[in-house]
Amino acid sequence: MKIQPVVVVIDDDVAVLSAIEDILEAKTEFLVQTFRTYSEAMQMLSAGRVDIVIADIILGTDATGIDVCIAAVERHPQIALILISADSARDHGGYPLRTVCLRKPFSATELMDAIAQAQETSATTEQE
Repeated sequence: MKIQPVVVVIDDDVAVLSAIEDILEAKTEFLVQTFRTYSEAMQMLSAGRVDIVIADIILGTDATGIDVCIAAVERHPQIALILISADSARDHGGYPLRTVCLRKPFSATELMDAIAQAQETSATTEQE
């Protein structure tokens, strides 16, 4: 039996969460878990296997998508990381070097390309 990669998506915008979930479910065999807050996502990251994190940088709380990525690497050293934002990646810093940044709005193809790039990078990256 093939193990489905687990993808955690964190964004405080329900429409963005829904769109990403629809793309991933249509184009992949990923098991997709969506969350609107840092604390919800952290419960999932602490509870089980996670292969890919897609997080909005600005979550509308005191924590950010960057915080999610840092915590994810601590719990899952080989995790693939993607940060999404309407801002340029240059407007933010402090995220793990392996992180792939994707600017909103993005197409399904751009999302899938970012996932492939993040998976490739995570496969060759030691814990930072």
